[in-house]
Amino acid sequence: MTATSDPREMIPGGFTPTFHWRVLGTPAPVFPGFEIDICDPVDKECEPDAVWHRNRAKGILRDHPEVRQLFGPAPITALFCVAAVALQLGIAISLVGRAWWIIVLVAWGVGAIINIALFNLAHECNHGLIFRNKAASRWLFTFTSLPMLFPGHHTWWIEHHVHHNHLGSNKDFVKRRRSILLALKDRIFNYTPGPRVQRMTTWITTPLFWPLAAFMLVTQILRAVVGLVVYAVTALYHRRLKPTDFTLAVLADEHLVSGYKRYKIESWAVTYPLVALALICTLYSFFGWVPLLYLFLSALFTTGFLHPLAFGMMLSNSHFHGHQCYQPSSSNYGPVNWITFNFGMHTEHHDFHYIPWFRLGRLRRIAPEYYNNLKHTRSFSALALQFAFGTRDAFNNEEYRNSELLRDKGLQSAESNVLAEGPETAEITIE
Repeated sequence: MTATSDPREMIPGGFTPTFHWRVLGTPAPVFPGFEIDICDPVDKECEPDAVWHRNRAKGILRDHPEVRQLFGPAPITALFCVAAVALQLGIAISLVGRAWWIIVLVAWGVGAIINIALFNLAHECNHGLIFRNKAASRWLFTFTSLPMLFPGHHTWWIEHHVHHNHLGSNKDFVKRRRSILLALKDRIFNYTPGPRVQRMTTWITTPLFWPLAAFMLVTQILRAVVGLVVYAVTALYHRRLKPTDFTLAVLADEHLVSGYKRYKIESWAVTYPLVALALICTLYSFFGWVPLLYLFLSALFTTGFLHPLAFGMMLSNSHFHGHQCYQPSSSNYGPVNWITFNFGMHTEHHDFHYIPWFRLGRLRRIAPEYYNNLKHTRSFSALALQFAFGTRDAFNNEEYRNSELLRDKGLQSAESNVLAEGPETAEITIE
């Protein structure tokens, strides 16, 4: 990607898609234009989506104080973590000696869904919804995440907390992800075609048909290897086990260094990729390349490649919903929640991220007036196809993720009415 001054090619938030080496291999890339530090303060005006959920939570607690009884960890979820990891690794090993097409089909039909379940279970660890002890939660997070084959997933521990606390701000990694997804939708290898061509090609560069995630997975593994080598060299040179800032910048990203220090988990940035690479080496040593191929394909399909259900879930998790209204998050109440630990109950989770997955349904039943009038994502697959084959206009309302944009549009529309009807007859009302 190269910088451009053309405002039509600016991605949400007024940033232009440019490339820098630091984006290679990091799970949550910070493209030039999004220069931030994870510990930078954020004004409330810059995180309207987070404020929207906070206000909802205050209202629900005011009207339904019994919701507090749903709060707190649920250690029973640890059993599901162990079972899901055992299932994924067991399938990977059982495919040794099978035909390649069977491996592909199982990875597409089963492996990708198990990965989504693993992702959501690790997510429970991230919020302290299994154990109260933070160290125990991180170790279970590490164990649960390993089969997903993302050696850089440790960055998500910090990024996801910021995502909740500052939803919609420039610090929010989901905003960066959304911006890049929308930018790629308009471009073909850094070329922005005209409207007619764009209508026919807009689907090509979406993750549903473009295996960009394969490159990201490979570079993430390579970055972990490079980061561990840098750690070994700097540890010997400085004669200390604690990783340097430069090592953390390689293993994670420079914008996260201060976060690792604040959380006091610098050593975990070394431990996590070390354990992840050890799993890769162990599987290859004992069972060959087949289990790794299955896990790699499962990870690829989990990101949405040729998998409408997984891509739709990724879009929903990135706060896309495709409705022409301001609503920072949307939930899905379909049967896929039964096997993904209520992955689809996104609005409920952002309202109260201290409620475990199996109690989220009770939250909706206690306070139906806060959820029944919201827009829902009725089908993840339909959302994926809408994003891939629809026009970007269908998602324009979601570009900036704040109500100010829609208010500005409403003001402009009202002002147009004033000019058309005359100042005495038109009334401007902005709700």
